[in-house]
Amino acid sequence: MNKLLKILGILATVGIILVILAGVVVTKTGSGDGCGPNWPLCHGQLFPSEPTFETVVEYTHRLVTGIAGITIFIFTILTAVVYRKHKEVLLVAAAAIFFLLLQSVLGALAVVYGQSSAVMALHFGFSLLSYATLYVLLCYVFHLGKRDRLPSARFSPAVKYGALFLFVFSYIVVYLGAFVTHTGSSMGCQGWPLCNGQLIPADLSGQTGVQYLHRVAAFGLLLAFSWFMYLVRRNWRHNRLLFNSTVAMFWLLVAQIVTGAIVIFSGLDLYATILHAFFITLMFGFLTYVVLYVFRRA
Repeated sequence: MNKLLKILGILATVGIILVILAGVVVTKTGSGDGCGPNWPLCHGQLFPSEPTFETVVEYTHRLVTGIAGITIFIFTILTAVVYRKHKEVLLVAAAAIFFLLLQSVLGALAVVYGQSSAVMALHFGFSLLSYATLYVLLCYVFHLGKRDRLPSARFSPAVKYGALFLFVFSYIVVYLGAFVTHTGSSMGCQGWPLCNGQLIPADLSGQTGVQYLHRVAAFGLLLAFSWFMYLVRRNWRHNRLLFNSTVAMFWLLVAQIVTGAIVIFSGLDLYATILHAFFITLMFGFLTYVVLYVFRRA
């Protein structure tokens, strides 16, 4: 059974990543209305006739979401049943189902009724939480398949609350990034790392202010991660799980920042935008796992 769960878990985790990236493509290409104000049907049809480019993009996103959703549901329920004696597994499984349903409902409501940029930014944030809980659940399956217990250790308050701070801070940065996209503020600052040729632009109103706030928050997050990696490297290098996860998170964040700069220099290139979302998605999964790990009782 554990082998089956591993296969399902990998498929579910890859599936939710594809859902997130497909959503990025929908937003980037302006295909949110590609199926009209209809859900789950597309222009009132199961298979749209004479589809436009926008229709194909939106319909593909829905198809991938549906297939991934079924896989996620099966994997999550089976994992919860097989490892029901582990309360943490049940909690994460419930969270995975909750965030999957929440982001799906928000997406459907956005199609039928339309939503503000602030709400659509939350849609991306909940999708990220859906991925993170699935990734954690997949890690649990691999751990429990070997030793029938989850790894644990005693950590200092600095590590525990430092990881929790990074989790909250990262989510804020992710939300601001999604808000930048949904408000069309990606080019609110010309150039990088300066904004319109200035360290602090004279006019911080409108799209410039939104983009600049996201950049400042991202830089602050990089500093926070640098401090956390220094702390772990100095005092917890012997804990390979924590150390390797921290190093991976740091470099994924660096890659995300670099691709963000490429997005600006390339004039919002689609592939750079996809990579920008991909790296932050992977990083957030690692971070969610680390938070649960450091707070687990030894």
